[in-house]
Amino acid sequence: MVYYTNGVLHGSVSPASGWLSEVGNWFSWIGRSPYSADPYLNCSVDEFRIYRGRLAPDEILASDVVGPNQLLSTNPSLSVTTSSGNILLSWPVAAAGFSVQSKSSLSSGTWNTLTNAPALSGSQWQVSLPVSGSEQFFRLWR
Repeated sequence: MVYYTNGVLHGSVSPASGWLSEVGNWFSWIGRSPYSADPYLNCSVDEFRIYRGRLAPDEILASDVVGPNQLLSTNPSLSVTTSSGNILLSWPVAAAGFSVQSKSSLSSGTWNTLTNAPALSGSQWQVSLPVSGSEQFFRLWR
């Protein structure tokens, strides 16, 4: 089990003491211990999220960047710009977990996943590619 603070890996515990699937409706609290001698946590919780499944590190970072009360995007748009002989592909930070695929023809062939890892720049994920002499089509894929 790993845990993050403000989108940054803070530590890990191995082996974990239990499975999340074992959590039930009984004794499931935030800020309260199951031991009666322990005081309640005197605080307010701004936001608490539960996800179905494990988040990838870039999804955790994106969740921190977009801030509270904002959901990660499941239908992002890809933008393309050219500069100094490179193609810059960009998409919103809220669309973490997507990869870029390309192919040379929309009518035939298979989509190839690019191995270039996206980098976070401000509020955008970006991938830079050299301009090639052939036509290329790009899409985001999850």
